[in-house]
Amino acid sequence: MNKVSTNELINLLKLNRGKVFEVSISNGFLKATHLIYWGGKILYDTGIDSIEIKWKIEEFLENYFYSYWEIEQVV
Repeated sequence: MNKVSTNELINLLKLNRGKVFEVSISNGFLKATHLIYWGGKILYDTGIDSIEIKWKIEEFLENYFYSYWEIEQVV
């Protein structure tokens, strides 16, 4: 799978509104899976702990600015 930047991921989410992206983020040692979808105004992010976080795009970018994501699947 290809890795995409946080900006690229947001663009893909916007183009595929309502579709759930299963993505992984890695810091080199740990890998965490997220289920993310774009609801139109809010980005919904459920992590491996099953807690859903509602992000504004600006907040998500600020939190994951330097991150790269591996897209596992889109449903």
